Order: sequence, then structure tokens, then C-alpha cells
Amino acid sequence: MASANQLLLDLSNPELRENALLELSMKREIFQDMAPLLWNSSGTIDALLQEIVLIYPVLSSLNLTTAQTEFAMLLLFFSV
Repeated sequence: MASANQLLLDLSNPELRENALLELSMKREIFQDMAPLLWNSSGTIDALLQEIVLIYPVLSSLNLTTAQTEFAMLLLFFSV
């Protein structure tokens, strides 16, 4: 099982980001104080904003694949 710190580091790597987001969302009950960890970790908010900006044109066109829809829902989870 990856630690919260490792998953936060993985968010800065575009190749590992989607998996890290998925694991963080599935383990949100295990990792206490996730919001402050996300906010205070270096580059995490920037990485999440990059993903939102990248998927926005696809969202506005309403031509999403299943994978894009699932990823958009995952990003929505982190924006709440």
C-alpha cells in the first residue's frame, strides 16, 4: 500500500497522476487530514489545476470517452 506522501509525490508526475488520484480517492477514509496535506504539499494544487484545464475543453464539447468521464468525476471529487 502506497503512503499518502508517496501518492502526493506521484501527483507531480503526469504518468502516475491518474493512478495516484484514484488511490487517494479510494483511501480517503484511511488518510486523515487529506485536505491540508493536498493544499500544503508542493505542486499538488498546480497538478490538479493542470488536469482540470486539460479536461475542460472535452467537458464543454460533451464528447467524452468512458475513461475521460471517470477521470472528470475523480477530479470533481477533489474539488469538493
